Amino acid sequence: MFEGADPINNTTTNSTGMKVQCSYKAIDIITQENLTISRAFNGTPPRVPWPPMAPVPEPCQGKASAPAWQLQPSSIVGGIEATRGQWPWQAGLKRSATEKIFCGGSLIDPQWVVTASHCLYEMSKYSEPGKIPHIEVVLGEFNQDKKDRQEIAENVTKLFLHGQYDPETLDYDIALLKLKNPVKLSKIVKPVSLPDESVDFKPGTNCYVTGFGVTEQGGDVATTLQEANVPIVPQETCQAAYKAKKITPRMFCAGFARGGIDACQGDSGGPLVCMNNSKWLLKGIVSWGIGCARPGAYGVYSNVNDLSPWIRDIVASETTETNLS
Repeated sequence: MFEGADPINNTTTNSTGMKVQCSYKAIDIITQENLTISRAFNGTPPRVPWPPMAPVPEPCQGKASAPAWQLQPSSIVGGIEATRGQWPWQAGLKRSATEKIFCGGSLIDPQWVVTASHCLYEMSKYSEPGKIPHIEVVLGEFNQDKKDRQEIAENVTKLFLHGQYDPETLDYDIALLKLKNPVKLSKIVKPVSLPDESVDFKPGTNCYVTGFGVTEQGGDVATTLQEANVPIVPQETCQAAYKAKKITPRMFCAGFARGGIDACQGDSGGPLVCMNNSKWLLKGIVSWGIGCARPGAYGVYSNVNDLSPWIRDIVASETTETNLS
Protein backbone atom coordinates (compact mmCIF):
# COMPACT_ATOMS: atom_id res chain seq x y z
CA MET A 1 0.00 0.00 0.00
CA PHE A 2 2.82 2.39 0.79
CA GLU A 3 5.14 1.68 -2.14
CA GLY A 4 6.39 5.01 -3.45
CA ALA A 5 7.98 6.53 -6.53
CA ASP A 6 11.56 6.79 -7.66
CA PRO A 7 12.77 10.37 -8.13
CA ILE A 8 11.94 11.57 -11.68
CA ASN A 9 0.94 32.48 9.59
CA ASN A 10 0.61 33.18 12.13
CA THR A 11 2.91 32.53 15.12
CA THR A 12 2.40 32.77 18.84
CA THR A 13 4.39 31.84 21.92
CA ASN A 14 3.24 29.03 24.19
CA SER A 15 3.91 28.67 27.89
CA THR A 16 7.36 27.18 27.34
CA GLY A 17 8.47 30.12 25.23
CA MET A 18 8.27 28.14 22.00
CA LYS A 19 6.92 29.93 18.96
CA VAL A 20 4.09 28.02 17.34
CA GLN A 21 2.02 28.47 14.25
CA CYS A 22 -1.49 29.74 14.88
CA SER A 23 -4.36 29.35 12.44
CA TYR A 24 -8.05 30.03 12.08
CA LYS A 25 -10.91 28.06 13.62
CA ALA A 26 -11.25 24.66 12.17
CA ILE A 27 -12.21 21.17 13.04
CA ASP A 28 -14.77 19.62 15.36
CA ILE A 29 -12.73 16.75 16.76
CA ILE A 30 -13.31 13.57 18.73
CA THR A 31 -10.46 12.10 20.76
CA GLN A 32 -10.12 8.32 20.87
CA GLU A 33 -7.22 6.76 22.76
CA ASN A 34 -4.27 7.07 20.36
CA LEU A 35 -5.81 9.32 17.73
CA THR A 36 -7.94 12.36 17.14
CA ILE A 37 -10.50 12.28 14.36
CA SER A 38 -12.39 15.08 12.70
CA ARG A 39 -15.75 14.99 11.07
CA ALA A 40 -16.01 15.70 7.36
CA PHE A 41 -14.76 19.04 6.08
CA ASN A 42 -17.65 20.96 4.58
CA GLY A 43 -17.34 24.59 5.61
CA THR A 44 -15.38 27.74 4.81
CA PRO A 45 -12.66 29.04 7.13
CA PRO A 46 -12.75 32.54 8.56
CA ARG A 47 -10.41 34.99 6.84
CA VAL A 48 -7.59 35.26 9.34
CA PRO A 49 -4.36 36.89 8.07
CA TRP A 50 -1.40 34.53 7.82
CA PRO A 51 1.86 36.46 7.20
CA PRO A 52 4.82 34.50 8.59
CA MET A 53 6.22 35.90 11.86
CA ALA A 54 3.46 38.51 12.19
CA PRO A 55 1.62 39.18 15.47
CA VAL A 56 -1.63 37.27 15.57
CA PRO A 57 -5.22 38.01 16.62
CA GLU A 58 -7.28 36.12 19.19
CA PRO A 59 -7.81 33.31 19.95
CA CYS A 60 -4.09 32.63 19.49
CA GLN A 61 -2.72 34.42 22.51
CA GLY A 62 0.84 35.19 23.49
CA LYS A 63 3.66 37.43 22.36
CA ALA A 64 4.50 36.40 18.85
CA SER A 65 7.41 38.82 18.69
CA ALA A 66 9.24 37.35 21.69
CA PRO A 67 12.60 35.70 20.91
CA ALA A 68 11.75 32.06 21.42
CA TRP A 69 11.73 28.61 19.89
CA GLN A 70 10.40 29.09 16.40
CA LEU A 71 8.49 26.49 14.48
CA GLN A 72 9.28 25.97 10.86
CA PRO A 73 5.80 25.96 9.27
CA SER A 74 6.65 25.65 3.81
CA SER A 75 10.31 27.21 2.13
CA ILE A 76 13.85 26.26 2.02
CA VAL A 77 16.71 28.53 3.08
CA GLY A 78 19.95 28.01 1.16
CA GLY A 79 18.39 25.53 -1.23
CA ILE A 80 17.81 25.54 -4.98
CA GLU A 81 14.79 25.36 -7.24
CA ALA A 82 13.65 21.78 -7.69
CA THR A 83 13.04 20.16 -11.05
CA ARG A 84 9.38 19.77 -11.93
CA GLY A 85 8.21 16.25 -11.03
CA GLN A 86 11.38 15.41 -9.10
CA TRP A 87 9.52 15.13 -5.78
CA PRO A 88 6.09 13.85 -6.90
CA TRP A 89 4.82 13.19 -3.36
CA GLN A 90 5.12 16.85 -2.33
CA ALA A 91 1.75 18.13 -1.11
CA GLY A 92 0.61 21.60 -0.11
CA LEU A 93 -2.17 22.58 2.30
CA LYS A 94 -4.33 25.58 1.40
CA ARG A 95 -7.36 27.23 2.97
CA SER A 96 -8.75 28.10 -0.46
CA ALA A 97 -7.77 27.76 -4.11
CA THR A 98 -6.72 31.42 -4.25
CA GLU A 99 -4.43 31.37 -1.19
CA LYS A 100 -0.81 30.33 -0.86
CA ILE A 101 0.28 27.03 0.66
CA PHE A 102 0.49 27.36 4.46
CA CYS A 103 2.01 23.94 5.23
CA GLY A 104 3.51 21.05 3.35
CA GLY A 105 2.76 17.36 3.35
CA SER A 106 3.62 14.06 1.68
CA LEU A 107 1.40 11.79 -0.39
CA ILE A 108 1.84 8.25 0.99
CA ASP A 109 -1.13 6.61 -0.74
CA PRO A 110 -3.58 7.82 -3.43
CA GLN A 111 -5.99 8.89 -0.66
CA TRP A 112 -3.64 9.81 2.21
CA VAL A 113 -1.31 12.70 3.03
CA VAL A 114 0.92 12.92 6.10
CA THR A 115 1.82 16.29 7.63
CA ALA A 116 2.61 17.87 11.03
CA SER A 117 0.08 18.13 13.85
CA HIS A 118 1.23 21.66 14.68
CA CYS A 119 -0.03 22.81 11.26
CA LEU A 120 -3.58 21.87 12.24
CA TYR A 121 -3.71 21.87 16.04
CA GLU A 122 -4.97 25.43 16.46
CA MET A 123 -7.71 24.74 13.93
CA SER A 124 -9.00 21.83 15.98
CA LYS A 125 -8.52 23.54 19.34
CA TYR A 126 -10.59 26.60 18.47
CA SER A 127 -13.20 24.97 16.26
CA GLU A 128 -16.90 25.41 16.81
CA PRO A 129 -18.88 22.17 17.09
CA GLY A 130 -20.09 21.17 13.67
CA LYS A 131 -18.18 23.96 11.91
CA ILE A 132 -15.69 22.33 9.59
CA PRO A 133 -13.49 24.50 7.36
CA HIS A 134 -12.52 23.86 3.81
CA ILE A 135 -8.95 22.58 3.49
CA GLU A 136 -7.55 21.85 0.08
CA VAL A 137 -4.58 19.61 -0.64
CA VAL A 138 -2.68 20.38 -3.83
CA LEU A 139 -0.44 17.84 -5.56
CA GLY A 140 1.79 18.22 -8.58
CA GLU A 141 2.32 21.88 -7.69
CA PHE A 142 5.56 23.43 -8.93
CA ASN A 143 4.87 27.15 -9.41
CA GLN A 144 2.31 28.72 -7.08
CA ASP A 145 1.76 31.62 -9.48
CA LYS A 146 0.95 29.46 -12.49
CA LYS A 147 -1.95 27.05 -12.85
CA ASP A 148 -1.03 23.78 -14.52
CA ARG A 149 -3.46 21.24 -15.94
CA GLN A 150 -1.51 18.40 -14.33
CA GLU A 151 -1.93 19.78 -10.82
CA ILE A 152 -4.51 18.11 -8.60
CA ALA A 153 -6.56 19.79 -5.88
CA GLU A 154 -8.56 17.56 -3.55
CA ASN A 155 -10.61 18.29 -0.45
CA VAL A 156 -10.02 16.57 2.89
CA THR A 157 -12.73 14.48 4.54
CA LYS A 158 -10.94 13.34 7.70
CA LEU A 159 -8.10 14.63 9.82
CA PHE A 160 -6.18 12.52 12.34
CA LEU A 161 -3.95 14.22 14.91
CA HIS A 162 -1.76 11.91 16.96
CA GLY A 163 -3.41 11.42 20.35
CA GLN A 164 -0.08 11.96 22.14
CA TYR A 165 0.79 15.17 20.30
CA ASP A 166 2.09 17.75 22.78
CA PRO A 167 1.84 21.38 21.59
CA GLU A 168 4.29 22.45 24.30
CA THR A 169 7.12 20.05 23.44
CA LEU A 170 6.04 19.18 19.87
CA ASP A 171 6.45 15.49 20.59
CA TYR A 172 4.44 13.21 18.25
CA ASP A 173 4.17 16.06 15.72
CA ILE A 174 2.36 14.13 13.02
CA ALA A 175 -1.08 14.17 11.40
CA LEU A 176 -2.88 12.32 8.63
CA LEU A 177 -5.28 13.74 6.06
CA LYS A 178 -7.73 11.51 4.24
CA LEU A 179 -8.64 12.91 0.84
CA LYS A 180 -12.22 12.95 -0.39
CA ASN A 181 -11.24 10.91 -3.44
CA PRO A 182 -8.15 8.89 -4.35
CA VAL A 183 -6.00 10.97 -6.67
CA LYS A 184 -4.99 9.85 -10.14
CA LEU A 185 -1.28 9.08 -10.15
CA SER A 186 1.00 10.44 -12.86
CA LYS A 187 4.64 11.32 -13.50
CA ILE A 188 4.31 14.33 -11.21
CA VAL A 189 1.93 12.85 -8.60
CA LYS A 190 3.17 9.67 -6.90
CA PRO A 191 3.33 8.48 -3.27
CA VAL A 192 6.53 8.17 -1.29
CA SER A 193 7.26 4.96 0.58
CA LEU A 194 7.27 4.73 4.36
CA PRO A 195 10.33 3.22 6.03
CA ASP A 196 10.07 0.09 8.10
CA GLU A 197 11.11 0.47 11.72
CA SER A 198 14.15 -1.65 10.91
CA VAL A 199 15.51 0.79 8.31
CA ASP A 200 18.43 2.65 9.87
CA PHE A 201 19.46 6.02 8.46
CA LYS A 202 22.79 6.64 10.13
CA PRO A 203 24.15 10.09 11.06
CA GLY A 204 25.72 11.69 8.02
CA THR A 205 23.16 10.23 5.62
CA ASN A 206 22.39 12.87 3.02
CA CYS A 207 18.67 13.53 2.62
CA TYR A 208 16.50 16.11 0.86
CA VAL A 209 13.94 18.50 2.35
CA THR A 210 11.48 20.25 0.03
CA GLY A 211 8.87 22.97 0.32
CA PHE A 212 7.38 26.30 -0.73
CA GLY A 213 8.24 28.25 2.42
CA VAL A 214 10.27 31.41 2.81
CA THR A 215 13.77 31.41 1.33
CA GLU A 216 15.14 33.57 4.13
CA GLN A 217 13.95 34.20 7.68
CA GLY A 218 11.25 36.87 7.60
CA GLY A 219 11.15 36.78 3.79
CA ASP A 220 8.44 35.96 1.28
CA VAL A 221 7.27 32.45 0.47
CA ALA A 222 8.83 30.76 -2.54
CA THR A 223 6.99 30.85 -5.84
CA THR A 224 8.49 27.56 -7.01
CA LEU A 225 9.23 24.35 -5.14
CA GLN A 226 12.63 24.45 -3.41
CA GLU A 227 14.92 21.62 -2.34
CA ALA A 228 17.93 21.33 -0.05
CA ASN A 229 20.39 18.54 0.67
CA VAL A 230 20.92 18.12 4.43
CA PRO A 231 22.68 15.38 6.44
CA ILE A 232 21.16 13.59 9.43
CA VAL A 233 22.80 14.73 12.67
CA PRO A 234 23.74 12.40 15.57
CA GLN A 235 21.04 12.42 18.23
CA GLU A 236 23.49 13.49 20.94
CA THR A 237 24.66 16.43 18.79
CA CYS A 238 21.06 17.42 18.22
CA GLN A 239 20.31 17.27 21.95
CA ALA A 240 23.43 19.29 22.80
CA ALA A 241 22.40 22.00 20.35
CA TYR A 242 19.01 22.41 22.02
CA LYS A 243 20.22 21.96 25.62
CA ALA A 244 17.15 21.93 27.92
CA LYS A 245 14.72 21.26 25.06
CA LYS A 246 14.13 17.50 25.05
CA ILE A 247 14.84 15.76 21.75
CA THR A 248 12.66 12.66 22.01
CA PRO A 249 12.89 9.42 19.99
CA ARG A 250 10.09 10.86 17.83
CA MET A 251 12.46 13.65 16.73
CA PHE A 252 15.78 13.96 14.93
CA CYS A 253 17.93 16.76 13.55
CA ALA A 254 19.25 17.39 10.06
CA GLY A 255 21.38 20.21 8.72
CA PHE A 256 24.80 21.79 9.14
CA ALA A 257 26.56 23.15 12.22
CA ARG A 258 27.56 26.20 10.16
CA GLY A 259 23.91 26.87 9.26
CA GLY A 260 23.00 28.33 5.89
CA ILE A 261 20.70 25.54 4.69
CA ASP A 262 17.42 24.69 6.40
CA ALA A 263 13.65 24.49 6.24
CA CYS A 264 11.80 27.65 7.31
CA GLN A 265 8.33 29.21 7.73
CA GLY A 266 5.90 27.48 5.41
CA ASP A 267 7.85 24.23 5.13
CA SER A 268 6.20 22.68 8.19
CA GLY A 269 4.65 19.29 7.59
CA GLY A 270 6.68 18.78 4.44
CA PRO A 271 8.92 15.82 3.60
CA LEU A 272 12.51 14.96 4.32
CA VAL A 273 13.38 11.95 2.18
CA CYS A 274 16.43 9.69 2.17
CA MET A 275 17.54 7.09 -0.35
CA ASN A 276 17.59 3.42 0.68
CA ASN A 277 18.28 0.62 -1.80
CA SER A 278 17.62 2.97 -4.74
CA LYS A 279 14.26 4.05 -3.32
CA TRP A 280 13.27 7.32 -1.67
CA LEU A 281 11.78 6.82 1.79
CA LEU A 282 10.00 9.37 3.98
CA LYS A 283 12.37 9.75 6.92
CA GLY A 284 11.15 13.03 8.41
CA ILE A 285 8.38 15.62 8.65
CA VAL A 286 9.43 19.28 9.03
CA SER A 287 8.60 20.20 12.62
CA TRP A 288 10.53 22.97 14.42
CA GLY A 289 13.79 24.79 15.04
CA ILE A 290 15.37 28.04 16.21
CA GLY A 291 15.08 30.60 13.44
CA CYS A 292 16.04 29.43 9.96
CA ALA A 293 19.47 28.16 8.93
CA ARG A 294 21.21 29.65 11.98
CA PRO A 295 24.66 28.28 12.92
CA GLY A 296 24.36 25.52 15.50
CA ALA A 297 20.56 25.39 15.24
CA TYR A 298 19.65 22.33 13.23
CA GLY A 299 16.23 21.69 11.75
CA VAL A 300 14.17 19.29 13.88
CA TYR A 301 11.96 16.71 12.18
CA SER A 302 9.37 14.18 13.29
CA ASN A 303 10.88 10.70 13.02
CA VAL A 304 8.75 8.71 10.60
CA ASN A 305 10.65 5.51 11.40
CA ASP A 306 9.26 5.65 14.92
CA LEU A 307 5.80 6.89 13.90
CA SER A 308 5.12 4.71 10.85
CA PRO A 309 3.18 2.04 12.85
CA TRP A 310 0.66 4.75 13.83
CA ILE A 311 0.29 5.75 10.18
CA ARG A 312 -0.25 2.17 9.06
CA ASP A 313 -2.77 1.47 11.83
CA ILE A 314 -4.89 4.51 10.92
CA VAL A 315 -4.94 3.73 7.22
CA ALA A 316 -5.68 0.05 7.85
CA SER A 317 -8.56 0.84 10.22
CA GLU A 318 -10.08 3.29 7.74
CA THR A 319 -9.75 0.79 4.91
CA THR A 320 -11.51 -1.88 6.97
CA GLU A 321 -14.25 0.58 7.93
CA THR A 322 -14.78 1.49 4.27
CA ASN A 323 -14.99 -2.14 3.21
CA LEU A 324 -17.59 -2.85 5.88
CA SER A 325 -19.77 0.14 5.08
